[in-house]
Amino acid sequence: MSFTASALIVSWAAIALLGFALAGVLQRVYALEQALRGDDGDVQANGLVGQPAPAIDGVDLAGGAALLVFADTTCGSCMRSLPEVERLAATYEGVLSVRMLWVDRPPDPLPVERVEHVPEAAPAFTAYGVPATPYAVSIDAEQRIAAAGVAGSPKHLERIAAVVAREREPLT
Repeated sequence: MSFTASALIVSWAAIALLGFALAGVLQRVYALEQALRGDDGDVQANGLVGQPAPAIDGVDLAGGAALLVFADTTCGSCMRSLPEVERLAATYEGVLSVRMLWVDRPPDPLPVERVEHVPEAAPAFTAYGVPATPYAVSIDAEQRIAAAGVAGSPKHLERIAAVVAREREPLT
């Protein structure tokens, strides 16, 4: 067998292995999303929906509804979600406050203006049971978790924010 034929066989074997690995990752992501869903299709926060929102150092959750978006600067989906987070902050201004909690430091410069950024919030990730980023949690005016879930798309992020926003009238 020639060197070229051997190299071609090894290359195809490597491509097949990568394909199987990617399929496994996609199955795990799908299973994670399904595990976070309740019977009614609403997103659950690891059993925390309806429970009091855990306190976060340096963040005052009192005084109204909030959307917390947990992110990491090394997460491509998190960085791509920044414009959507900004859009939600503008859409629901006066209805709910939007905060991004970063596992380390937020990007510099910050590409969003209406959003409060909380750096080095790793303890909050643990308190809220964040399984992956981006992850969003909506908190109602009574400081209870209303909805939560992996927010890898604008649709998921909007759905999580809307759970609280549709229950409130704009503040005047």
